Amino acid sequence: MKILKLTCCKLAVVLAGVAADSSQGAESSTSLALPLADRTVTAPVLNTNLLTPPVPSSIWRDEVGNGFRKGAMEVGATVGASLGSQIFGSTDAHDLGLVKLSVGRVISDVVNSDSWYSGNWELLGEVFGGEQFKPHNAHLDGLTAILRYDFATGTKWVPFFDAGGGVTYSDIGHPDLGGNCQFNLQTGPGMNWFIYKNIALTVQYRFLHLSSGGMEKPNHGVNTSAFYAGISWFF
Repeated sequence: MKILKLTCCKLAVVLAGVAADSSQGAESSTSLALPLADRTVTAPVLNTNLLTPPVPSSIWRDEVGNGFRKGAMEVGATVGASLGSQIFGSTDAHDLGLVKLSVGRVISDVVNSDSWYSGNWELLGEVFGGEQFKPHNAHLDGLTAILRYDFATGTKWVPFFDAGGGVTYSDIGHPDLGGNCQFNLQTGPGMNWFIYKNIALTVQYRFLHLSSGGMEKPNHGVNTSAFYAGISWFF
């Protein structure tokens, strides 16, 4: 009798397991039998950021003239003429025709933002060249590093002031210069007028001084006032 009861219990457990497997199989079959419209499908998530082109950054902190964005770049080309002066020891007045190309980068955020002189600091590298027409024909070529301060006016008119120095090769020679290798010092104000958000017409005055720093004789120096006009592109 006990053996019969034990056998019946084991049989009941086996039948229960078979019934559970059959139920799961029926559910799977039912799911597969459903039409496609009634099935739950998990679609892959598409990263839309990969399909959206990056928006270029503005050169401005916000609006035109309210200060540049740190890291903005500038490329400029200007032409000019200069009138020599017999000052600071110069024997002759040296009149020049000049061309210069510049590349700059804004190296600061807007500083002194609560003042009338708020603006950005900009570092530029310039290459320039030209001809002397008076007192005799000669040529000169040079490289200059410039530190500039761009004022934030809130308008399309953006004044600046800069100063810098570098090296120059010239055959101007006597009576004011000895040798061909000279140093140059330059400084003066200017103005960028933005005809577009990133393109400006540029005018500038520069005082230009050439001398050998006492390394060659004579060393009276060349001193001239240069007036430039050109175009600048910011990006």
